[in-house]
Amino acid sequence: MIKKRSFTLVFMVIVTALSGCTAPIPSVDNSDPAIVQKSPKDTREYATLTLDNQMEVLLVQDTSSEIAAVSLALGVGSFQNPEHQQGLAHYLEHMLFLGTEKYPEPNTLQKFIDHNSGRWNAYTAPDHTNYFFSLPAERLDEAMDMFSDYFKAPRFDLEFSDKERNAVNSEWSMGRSQDGRIINYLNGITGNPKHPASQLAVGNLETLIDKPGSVLNEELVAFFDRYYSANIMKLVVVSNKSLEDQEALARKHFAAVSNKNIEPPTVKVTGVRKTEMGKKIHYASVMDLKMLMLRFPMGNNQKLWKYKPNDYVVSLLASEEPGTVAQQLREQNLVKALYAQVDPAAYDYDGSFDIYADLTDLGMEKRDEIIASIFSYVDLIREQGVDEKYFLEQKAIKEKKFANMEMQQPLQTAISLSSTLLKFEPEWVIANPFVYQSFDKQAVKEVLGYLKPERARIWYISQNETAEKPIPYHEGKYRIEDITVEDKAHWQTLASGMSFVLPTENDLFSKEMAEVVPSAIERPKLIRESNGLEVWLTHSKGFQDQKGKIEILLNTDVAESSVEDQLFAKLYAKVLQSQQLSLIDRAQQAGIGLSFHFNGNELVTSLSEFNAKHELLAKRVFAAFGDWQVSEEEFAKSRDSLRQDLENREKSPPFRQMFGILQNELMKNGWSREEEKAAVDTLTRSDLVAFQKKLMGKNQLRVFAYGNYTEKKLMNIVSSIESDLPKDRVTMERFHRSVKMPQVGTKLRYKEALSGHTDNAIVHLFVSPTVSYLGKAQMVTLNALTKNSFFTQLRTNEQLGYVVGTAPKMVEDYPGLMFFVQSNGASLPEVKSRMDRFREEFLAELEATDSEVIEQIKKSQLDQLNKQSLDIYEEMQPWLGDFYEGKFAYDSKQQLIAAFDQVNKQNLVDLYKSMILGGGSMDVIVQLKGTNFLETPFAAE
Repeated sequence: MIKKRSFTLVFMVIVTALSGCTAPIPSVDNSDPAIVQKSPKDTREYATLTLDNQMEVLLVQDTSSEIAAVSLALGVGSFQNPEHQQGLAHYLEHMLFLGTEKYPEPNTLQKFIDHNSGRWNAYTAPDHTNYFFSLPAERLDEAMDMFSDYFKAPRFDLEFSDKERNAVNSEWSMGRSQDGRIINYLNGITGNPKHPASQLAVGNLETLIDKPGSVLNEELVAFFDRYYSANIMKLVVVSNKSLEDQEALARKHFAAVSNKNIEPPTVKVTGVRKTEMGKKIHYASVMDLKMLMLRFPMGNNQKLWKYKPNDYVVSLLASEEPGTVAQQLREQNLVKALYAQVDPAAYDYDGSFDIYADLTDLGMEKRDEIIASIFSYVDLIREQGVDEKYFLEQKAIKEKKFANMEMQQPLQTAISLSSTLLKFEPEWVIANPFVYQSFDKQAVKEVLGYLKPERARIWYISQNETAEKPIPYHEGKYRIEDITVEDKAHWQTLASGMSFVLPTENDLFSKEMAEVVPSAIERPKLIRESNGLEVWLTHSKGFQDQKGKIEILLNTDVAESSVEDQLFAKLYAKVLQSQQLSLIDRAQQAGIGLSFHFNGNELVTSLSEFNAKHELLAKRVFAAFGDWQVSEEEFAKSRDSLRQDLENREKSPPFRQMFGILQNELMKNGWSREEEKAAVDTLTRSDLVAFQKKLMGKNQLRVFAYGNYTEKKLMNIVSSIESDLPKDRVTMERFHRSVKMPQVGTKLRYKEALSGHTDNAIVHLFVSPTVSYLGKAQMVTLNALTKNSFFTQLRTNEQLGYVVGTAPKMVEDYPGLMFFVQSNGASLPEVKSRMDRFREEFLAELEATDSEVIEQIKKSQLDQLNKQSLDIYEEMQPWLGDFYEGKFAYDSKQQLIAAFDQVNKQNLVDLYKSMILGGGSMDVIVQLKGTNFLETPFAAE
């Protein structure tokens, strides 16, 4: 039996009359490895145990949440695929959902979870596979019974085996034109050919097939029998049940999972050999990308995680402080951003240190200068940057973040902890990113030692690369050549004239604990309202501490009059984000969030997280708004980013394009994608400056603050912002872009033949003409009933496509329900006909549904709505949503809760007959025809 303990990490907090300090995370040499180290703000209880079959289990008691979550991570992934059945691990992940001995019907667990308003899914990574779900805790026992049978007695029914190959193939088809997937695959095939990274991880109809000496279904069973062993599984359960009750459930359902006593599988070969280093790889991208990527193979130094040498080097390399390489390259208009990341086990046996540069048009012409700059800055770090002071600053920042770390949602917690348990002992499964035990100069030098030209694999990525070699199973082409002696000499010559400086101390970070304002305002309070100004403040009921969030809105209609003005508003937000990048980076390093965006109604400046320096930060940000200027170079850089956004969205998966088009079609004043692309090149710097003055000169200043603010402190911030706005500012009432009002019989239709993707996609939306919370509650309930049946029939049984689903959709306050499919194997008329037939046939299923099922759906929805918040941001979300929508009674959540009491089977049937079948709604259809179907028609009305 486990022992229930208090697992709160002991923090020594020294309080004086002047200030307080956060004590460090305890030494990693803690003598009790069974104690899960956690933040003092984490109120959950943890326990670990190992079942008799050697399955490691982590139990989390979270009394604040009525939602339970379970995740099982298996230390086997696509790196274990047999070469003759590439994609087998991913295919097996799909097959486990399609019936077990105890629950032979496919998607039984999914249907149960859908009817309980939960979530479920799985994924296959190179080194592990993860299966997970969440639902109300009261249904946990039944769900775990179904879930555990996946790992005890899957059927691998031949009837579904061949069908599910099509689902895997559809997933491959959806991703074969996506640059991220292509680059990942290309990285593998240009590396060590004996490493499994050179194989197709996802699989398709060509790789997953019977072959001489290899029968697919036999290989599937053999893979399960070989690798699905309890001793390499990590199970995490998060629930409000006691740890003892959770242990009983874990033993009841998972003790019978077979233990094959296998060694955790590992890859025994290096991902990139010396012969594959020192290369230039030119990739002709599908999307409009302009990038340099410097990849350096490195040894797997995971065992040094306590000393953070990788994080240390990344922090210095990616710093945006004045004088650093990232800041100077931006100032010279060569890059839009420069950043770095490390995965010490990217190839399992070894890893990769990656530096990315998002280039401007000028940067594309001067790629050698950028490469030379990066190597020069790495040399500077080697010479002057291996200094304990940087380590101690990072350590202090991470300790403060850990001391104030919010709890994740149950499902996020379960997924994260289960996969992390594959790499860390239970004691450090939460705290590992925040542990900075001591400065290891030699470890840092070893990491820097990998970052040399002779070890580099430098990727030149753009649509215009000269490349002729096709990439198996994917779009795009590539060319590979050696980094020559002349290349290295040229970079050295260029670097000789460069000068950089290392980051200075971060003035936005403070070790001291900020004073916490008592929680006295538990509902949004209007603390100032005058002509052109409204300011709301709310304190957190359950999480009042050193954090807060301020949303500062310049609400305006100046972007509404033309497509150019709409693009100018988006462009202005991009320019601000770029101009303030150094400040954003400094704030982020100090644990403060800062961002800008335009949402169609307002320019939003958002400050979040630790709020002791929010007043200082707001002054710096808005001081730049007054006499604002933008250089031609900065303008061109941001306009190019906007153009890339507009062009690249047409090469994203069709279902994503479809939802964006749907939203645009619902707007009363919207512009087509072609109109936007045509307009972007007409934008000029002088016109942007004029637009900015117009935006600053006509608006309503709306402010919503939540958390650790006094009224006085908040008004100091607001007064500072007002002083930077024009004195002759024209104030206005709150503006909100209008949608097309849903009316019975209204039909909206959109059709487009795609040029950037092979697959078809279609969405059919039905919108009620009546605004009501009851309608929203009904749509949510209907969706819980339809989505599993729609998915099981059209995808699992008929393999019509990979993306198959239904979802509730609110159009302003008008409730709707949408049905959608992305298909790589069926024409749009075929898909539309099958969707229509499903809607007709589902009426009988709905009428036969037991009222108890509907009551359970209602109850689970109410459990979700009534559950305690887990952090300040979840707690504030209902208030913030009402603020944005101008619902100043701040009671939308309560009204929706009340509306569920009125939902019953009869009014659901009546609504379905009227809205979904009877024409009593606004009817919206978006069709996108992929390049593989150009000779086929669109679906008829």
